[in-house]
Amino acid sequence: MPRRGKQTDITLFAEVKKYIEDFEAMVASGRTGTEAMSMMKSLYPAH
Repeated sequence: MPRRGKQTDITLFAEVKKYIEDFEAMVASGRTGTEAMSMMKSLYPAH
């Protein structure tokens, strides 16, 4: 079965963990959904 997407290594887990932690911090800061999304887009423009 062919693989989908680019091949990666275990460092992907650290990147995903950091993304989730940043998102949780945005939500915990009491920002609105719109503000949190804007901040996440500025931190991760390629997502």
